[in-house]
Amino acid sequence: MKDMDLYGSVQKAKKKNDRSSIQHILERLEPKIKQTVISMERRYQEDVEQEVKLRVMEAVRGYDTDHLPTLKELLEKTKEGQAVLEKLKNDKC
Repeated sequence: MKDMDLYGSVQKAKKKNDRSSIQHILERLEPKIKQTVISMERRYQEDVEQEVKLRVMEAVRGYDTDHLPTLKELLEKTKEGQAVLEKLKNDKC
């Protein structure tokens, strides 16, 4: 499983409810989760870590793996991205 990319793991976890894929995702995110909770009071760290992992699993189950947005679609979602698209459009003229 180590050589599977994160996106492949998400697809497998979502479509087949594969526990090993979910575990792989959580293992890949573990360093970032630990880095984030370390700044909290020690008594809350374990609870917050578990809550983050639960939210990650929920996000994996709800993620639409059938439609990957294009770069343009991603840029259109933010004001900064819209500004980039507008600049590109103006530069073409």
